[in-house]
Amino acid sequence: MIALLNKLKNKLSQLKSKLNLLCQRISLKLVAKIVAGLVTFYLLFAYFAVNPIAKKIIPRIAEQSLASKASVGSVTFDPLRLKTTINDFKLTTKRNQPLANFKKLVVDFELSGMFKLAWKFKQIAVLAPQIDFATEADGKFNWDDLIAKLNEEQSPPSDTIPSVIIEQIMINQGQVQYADANRAESFKTTLTPLNFELEGFSTLPKDRGDYLVSAAFAKQGGTLKWKGDMSVNPLASKGVVALDGVNIHKMLQLVKGLALPIAINQGTAQTSFNYDFALPESTPTLAIDHFTFSVRDVAGKLGESGDVALGYAGLSAPTIHFVNSKQPTLRVDALDFKLAELSLAQPDALQVTLKNSAASLPQLDLTVQETSQLAFKQANLASSGLTVNQGQQFSLAVPQTNINALSFDLKENQLGIKEIALSGIEFDGNKTALASKQVAAKPLATLAKATIADIAIALTEK
Repeated sequence: MIALLNKLKNKLSQLKSKLNLLCQRISLKLVAKIVAGLVTFYLLFAYFAVNPIAKKIIPRIAEQSLASKASVGSVTFDPLRLKTTINDFKLTTKRNQPLANFKKLVVDFELSGMFKLAWKFKQIAVLAPQIDFATEADGKFNWDDLIAKLNEEQSPPSDTIPSVIIEQIMINQGQVQYADANRAESFKTTLTPLNFELEGFSTLPKDRGDYLVSAAFAKQGGTLKWKGDMSVNPLASKGVVALDGVNIHKMLQLVKGLALPIAINQGTAQTSFNYDFALPESTPTLAIDHFTFSVRDVAGKLGESGDVALGYAGLSAPTIHFVNSKQPTLRVDALDFKLAELSLAQPDALQVTLKNSAASLPQLDLTVQETSQLAFKQANLASSGLTVNQGQQFSLAVPQTNINALSFDLKENQLGIKEIALSGIEFDGNKTALASKQVAAKPLATLAKATIADIAIALTEK
């Protein structure tokens, strides 16, 4: 009896082992089939479903969330490399006015960002993007509806910055258009081609990315170049900016309603500088060095009939420092100004020419508070070749003028000049009368040198 029970027990144990093995085999096969099914679904969805779904969803999102109309040529997703490509995207107002579009957008996502708890992208590249800004004759801005819709759905501001890493951002053949019909004469300008390159963008603390931006002004002429680095946590940027060969006349047209005493119709401007910007504890600081700004070959109209011409004018400063604290302060070191070949002329009236002029300012300090303060010391001004003619009535020539040790203190309302020196002055009066009497051509009066020293002027508050 006991032997029979042991035999039955062994049979049951063997049966249990076989059942366990069978269940394990079924479970592994089932899991493998489920995984294979999910992978197959993922691949089929990525290759065949993303495009038609995106074409339906994108216009719906634009209409509901942006109060706009959107269309897209095609959307592809590479499920193995996690790369998304969007072709021929267009965003317009509900009245079909263009807002933005691009020919191609590539977003290459990487899973390795999980190790840093961040969204990581290997590349974000945009080909031929275009943004349109337009003001209609009635003053309506083409982006008004979109901005109003976004303001309706504002969420509470977040105290944290999303963790994002982008190894490369590229914009090629970009274009920005601006048109304004709400003015006496309609205005339109285009910034193109706009090329932008960024390496190593990160919102992680103290990470910095390298930028390279270049753009050409289509109608204003000239080029804009910006190279530097940036971090957004904390916010900081350092780099070089250069603007070269800009048409002054066309650039001034960008400023609506600008009224100047001189109507400039030609001339070019250029500027370049290094900068270092930081925003520690919500107190912005900006340091600029190697700053230069100049204009060349400027010509225009003074009033209705006068002419103005300027060969060259330049401003430079090795160091400019600005801090926007409770008392914003600006300091400029070694400011230099140069001017050459200036002429002002009114037909049959006053004519003024100045061959050269130069000014130097060792240091300028500006503080903005309840009582603003502007102060500088030891400024010097020199000019040569100054002539003034009033038709045939008189002429004045001052070959050399020097103003030395000029100082100013706004807080104390004091203006001081150490010395004003004029050299080689010549004056002619009533040339017509002299010519009728056949008098030899020579100045009526000459002055070898005139000097005024130690000038102090107390300024009133008015």
